[in-house]
Amino acid sequence: MRLGVLILVLILFVISLFTLYAQGPSVTVITPKAGDSFNPGDNIFISWDSEGVNHYQVCYTTDPNATCSPTNGLTYCNSFGWQIIVFHPYFPKNSTWTAPSISSETVRVAVEGHDAFHNMIAIGCTGNFKIAPPPKQLGSVEGIVKNANAAALLANASISGNTTKSTLTDSNGFYSLTELEVGAYEIKVDADKYIEAKASIEISVNQTLQKDFILQLSGDVTNDCKVDIFDLANIGKCFGEVPQGTCEKSDINKDGAINITDLATVGKTFGN
Repeated sequence: MRLGVLILVLILFVISLFTLYAQGPSVTVITPKAGDSFNPGDNIFISWDSEGVNHYQVCYTTDPNATCSPTNGLTYCNSFGWQIIVFHPYFPKNSTWTAPSISSETVRVAVEGHDAFHNMIAIGCTGNFKIAPPPKQLGSVEGIVKNANAAALLANASISGNTTKSTLTDSNGFYSLTELEVGAYEIKVDADKYIEAKASIEISVNQTLQKDFILQLSGDVTNDCKVDIFDLANIGKCFGEVPQGTCEKSDINKDGAINITDLATVGKTFGN
């Protein structure tokens, strides 16, 4: 009875050895999985299982055409479109990789199994996964530019600020700055014969901020939406004075003095 059991165990052991030999060495990558998504700088946990392998080498590719199959002992890493991640003999079957600064949806990881002579005898690869920066947080601002009495819509007014984006108002005085990154901005508006206007705004994600501007006619000291003899008289009265109190508006160019430059500005827009 005991002899029979021993023979049965021996037979099963031989069968298992034969099966393992028939299958040959193998490597199966467990993580990361196809379809996973990571940001540059993330720690990516790479794990695998293997049979009949002495030590390992781990690499990655972004080339969708890079092959993943044994190459008669030749290594893939640092060749054939693959780049080395880590070479670590006899370590546990896992490694942590800091995702590089790339943007690709066709990233794959390969784990090579090597024999004692450093020949590649097995390889396992992941499916495609993604490494890319997170999408930018964007918003926009739009509005209407009018003159001081809000009766005229100003076309071709320049809209700019502390951003690389700029635009001009259309024939209806409308402007729009789109795809602005979330944050604080100072927007300024310039139009011929009008005093520059500025505003501080805050852009929120996926929101369109409404911001209208009303521009004062340059030289309109009396603020009656026209430049006439009364504006000249006001500057003449305050000429040479400190721009404060009733004379503050006579300093049109805001240079701290009421002088010939302010008179020239009135002359330029006189009659508008």
